[in-house]
Amino acid sequence: MVALLGSVGYGQTPASAPVAVSAPADIYANFVGTWVGTTRVLREGAELTEPLRVEVTEDANRSHLRFFFSYSQQGEDGFAHVTRVATFDTAKNEMTWQQADEPEAPDALQHTAGLTAFAEKGYGAFNASYEIGVGNHHVVNRCTYVLHPDMFGYVWYESVDGKPFQTYSVTRLTRENSAQASVTKPVLLNK
Repeated sequence: MVALLGSVGYGQTPASAPVAVSAPADIYANFVGTWVGTTRVLREGAELTEPLRVEVTEDANRSHLRFFFSYSQQGEDGFAHVTRVATFDTAKNEMTWQQADEPEAPDALQHTAGLTAFAEKGYGAFNASYEIGVGNHHVVNRCTYVLHPDMFGYVWYESVDGKPFQTYSVTRLTRENSAQASVTKPVLLNK
């Protein structure tokens, strides 16, 4: 579990410089783009890491975001496409997170913390959570979302029957153009 959490690294690294950020015209603007990276899920005590590509678009009316997730590569085990629609309501401190083929899923409405501050800055972090009953168990799911100009990530936690929260997935993505730049071979200058 320590290895799972230890590689999240959401902050700035010592080599990175602070980025001047102004508030966006809408809460959704800074999510828009193509994000690439990995998602790591803890299943039955083992970690499963899959490549992930997320294409995020905003509705023309600035009313919601559409997330198109592509897990793994076509032809590989675990390959899947999932579309979700997200709507933020800072007045109610809520987020809807609806899967296109299952709009009434139990995670469709989530309560948030820190969403108003996130909306004011356009970057940063906020939490969302929802509760469900699974058999005779009470399950609380909580997610921390983090957005920076070139990094988008989230960590899902779960608590069953009031037990301490356990991490069950960690996702870290970079903007596609940033990811390409980071894999370009550096050029060494001769003195």
